[in-house]
Amino acid sequence: MNFQAVCEQWQALDAGISSILIAIRSLVRGLPLFMAARPKTPLRVLCIVAFDMLHRLRHAKPLPAPTLRNLAALLDFAASANAAFDHKRCCRRERRRALRLLEQAGLRSSVDEYVRRLRELESRRPWPGGDDWQFQKVRLYREEVVRLSLGMIATTAVVHRSLDEGIHATGCDADFNLVFRIVMQCQIIDDVFDYSEDLSAGLPSFLTATTSLAQACELTHLAALDYADVCDLPRRADLLPLRSALWLLSACTRLVIVVGHWWPGRSPPALMQPIVSDDVAAAMAEAAIAEPLNGTVDLAGPEPIRMDELVRRFLIANRDSRQVITNPQASYLGVAVNDQSLTPGANPRLGPTRFDDWLSRTMQSAAP
Repeated sequence: MNFQAVCEQWQALDAGISSILIAIRSLVRGLPLFMAARPKTPLRVLCIVAFDMLHRLRHAKPLPAPTLRNLAALLDFAASANAAFDHKRCCRRERRRALRLLEQAGLRSSVDEYVRRLRELESRRPWPGGDDWQFQKVRLYREEVVRLSLGMIATTAVVHRSLDEGIHATGCDADFNLVFRIVMQCQIIDDVFDYSEDLSAGLPSFLTATTSLAQACELTHLAALDYADVCDLPRRADLLPLRSALWLLSACTRLVIVVGHWWPGRSPPALMQPIVSDDVAAAMAEAAIAEPLNGTVDLAGPEPIRMDELVRRFLIANRDSRQVITNPQASYLGVAVNDQSLTPGANPRLGPTRFDDWLSRTMQSAAP
C-alpha cells in the first residue's frame, strides 16, 4: 500500500469521526427541544437535529437559534395541515398560532406556496384499495408529500434558496436524499401503526393501498428495502451518521412490517350494523329532496354482525391466513364498545346491501 493510499484512508477516517462528532453536537443542542412546547413530537425534534447537522457539515456552523424556532413552528404547522387534509383531529388554534409565528418571521409567502402545492397534491390523491399498480401510485403520492415538506424545511433553514431547489435536492443531493429515505422509513412505520385508523377513514397509505393486507405488507417490505439501498449514493465519510441512522431505522421498519403482518388480530365481539357507502349516498340524496324532518335518522345496514366475525369473513375472502382472536376487552379505535355502541337506535333507516353481498362484489372487482 503506497503512501497516498494510506493518507486517503486516514483522511476518510478523520472525516468520518468529524461527522460523528458534528452529529453528536447537533443532538446535544437539540435535547432541550424534547422538553419544549414546540415542536410537538420527538420525531420533529430529530428532524431539526438532522438539518442542524447538515448545516454544520455544509457551512461549518450551526443553524441560528431563530431558525430552529422557525423550523419547530413549521413542522407543527405542516403536521396540522396534513391532518386537516386527512380529516383527522387537529387543533385549529395551534395551527393558527404556528402560522402567526411563521408570519412574524417573514415566511408567510413561503407557507402559502407550501399550502397551495399541498392542496394540489391532495386534490389528486389516489384511492386506497387496489392492485400493485395502485400501490405504486399511493407510494408516489406519499413520496411527493414528503419531498414537498422536506423542500419547505430546507428553504426555511436557508439550505436552498427556493422551494423547487429544496424539492429537487431530495432526489439529487446525497445528504438530502438520505434524509428523504429516513423520513420514508418513518412514514412506513407510521402507516403500520395507523393501519386501522387509515382503513376506516379511507385514507391511502402503504398498507391500505391494496385490497389485500398481505399483498400490501409484501409490497411495503420491498419499498422499505428500496429506501434502504444506498448503493447508488457516494460513500462519503461525512454521510456516515445519516447512513448509520438509515441502516438502524431500516432494520426497525422491516421488523415492524413483519410484526404488523403476522401479529394475530384481536377484535371485540360487539355487534355492529355496517352500511355500504353506496347506500349512504342514496339515503343522503333522498333526504336532500324530501321534506325536512327537523330531527335525526340513524343509518345502518340490513343485518347486525359481530365485529370479530366481520373481520374473520373479510380475511377469509382475501385468503389471509391470519387468525382473529375474540377479545371481549379489546377496544374499537381506543374506545370500549358493547352491543349497543355500534348498532342503530329505534326506527333506523336500513340500507339494502348485506355485508356478504358487498364483500363478494368487492372481491370480484379486485380479481385480475
